[in-house]
Amino acid sequence: MELPDLVQKIAAGEASALLSLYDASSRLLFGLILRITGDRFASEEELVEAYKLIERRAAQFDPKQLSGAGWVLSIARECAVERRRQNRRESTKPDRIEAAVTETVEGDGRSAAGPFTEDRKRALAAIESLPPEQRVAVELAYYAGMSPGEIAAQIGQPRAAIKTRIRLGMAKLAEQLK
Repeated sequence: MELPDLVQKIAAGEASALLSLYDASSRLLFGLILRITGDRFASEEELVEAYKLIERRAAQFDPKQLSGAGWVLSIARECAVERRRQNRRESTKPDRIEAAVTETVEGDGRSAAGPFTEDRKRALAAIESLPPEQRVAVELAYYAGMSPGEIAAQIGQPRAAIKTRIRLGMAKLAEQLK
């Protein structure tokens, strides 16, 4: 069953649809959350939070605006970024941020199995094709959960330039991934 159908069944109150969605997407969501948080235990907690949020927001899903995979990934990302921000408030060590970006760029050598493998490959190739300054800005914003101001401070560039790089990078990614 396709993810949009599962989300719509969750919105209709079908408990088994949430389990099916979990089976179809948990590896991908966990991989994204782990990449963002860098912490296995925190990632497991945020995966649970992501599915709770998916269940609560299922009625808001609009397949005309976003694919099923895009929608569940955006919720997982939201949970992971919030966890990362909480952790950053506790510790703003630059080496932790740098490690997250290095892991994002280099990858972990594992590939996600399942229906998202081709999408993941296309997305990674699209990110790699961005000009370096746009790629770094997009990766720091997306994977490290940094704001444009935080990115600007980290790499010593004006905030407006960072915002422009993120906007241009995201536009190029959207065009390439159409």
